[in-house]
Amino acid sequence: MAKIILKCIGTHYNDVYPNWSSIPLNTQGQMFNEFKKYYVWAPEHEEDVQVNFKLKASKLLSCTFCDCRRENRMPKFMLPDRWALLLEHWSTNEKFKKRSEIGKMARASEKGGSLHTGGAISQVTRKERM
Repeated sequence: MAKIILKCIGTHYNDVYPNWSSIPLNTQGQMFNEFKKYYVWAPEHEEDVQVNFKLKASKLLSCTFCDCRRENRMPKFMLPDRWALLLEHWSTNEKFKKRSEIGKMARASEKGGSLHTGGAISQVTRKERM
């Protein structure tokens, strides 16, 4: 299903969008309509499927961009001039750079990238231990 979703994204990725939330809603809708050509579900599940599509598409786009930046390669669905603009955006956007640095520090921490290390202990058990 991931390949189909990426294909739907690529079919309608017609501008420079550094992340899913920057894609206009009408374009996101076109991507979902493309997805509907490959799968069928009951009409009462339409809204749930659309929510799940957007969540999955957002994650896939983010992971694709991350992998491509790390491997220094352009995504297959993107034109070279748009990729160059995205690389420029990521290298100059302060918000992106700050979040990237925070993520790097978290992954490099002694806790292995997770600051929430309570484990699978219930709140009641945790309270009793205190």
